[in-house]
Amino acid sequence: MNIDNINKNGKWLVTIASNHALSNKEKDFIIDLISEEARKTIGNYSFIIHDVLESQKYLMILIEGSKIALRNILSVCNDNIPYTISYERYDK
Repeated sequence: MNIDNINKNGKWLVTIASNHALSNKEKDFIIDLISEEARKTIGNYSFIIHDVLESQKYLMILIEGSKIALRNILSVCNDNIPYTISYERYDK
């Protein structure tokens, strides 16, 4: 990840995808995990959850925060859930 403008806020679309249909319990766990991270972080690590879109095999979470916050979310997700995690800048 490029460290230029690492503290600059932006909107990010984080996608968590599975090869199988996610149960409601799995989706709730993922959302709770990210929600708890949003609640407890401060400063450059803080972020806002704007929206959560879900289907059978994925969750898309729209957040606003710095690249440091994004990197922190990706790390927490990679450490706690066994699904494919990707992200993209959301400029719409």
